[in-house]
Amino acid sequence: MNAQIGEALVTNPAPGVSSDQFAVSPGNPDRQVFRSESSLPGEHPVLTAMELDELTCSMYYIHNHFRVLLDPEGENGWFAMDVEFKLMGRSATSP
Repeated sequence: MNAQIGEALVTNPAPGVSSDQFAVSPGNPDRQVFRSESSLPGEHPVLTAMELDELTCSMYYIHNHFRVLLDPEGENGWFAMDVEFKLMGRSATSP
């Protein structure tokens, strides 16, 4: 998953701008692994701990819903989802 604050792009960001990047294991939705942090929000992460937990839970259910449709035989052990969303009303200075 990738997350970014404000109007900054997650895909094709401006030079020097990076987003929060993290992975969640489908076998253990409570396990979140950060790979990098956004260069924009300063000392605050893009998502609060509660938002990250809610997003992780939502991704788990989205993944399982589409897995039945896209990999009905369960043959693709690397099946993954790419979901994009936008949080509105938050600036780089607000937690």
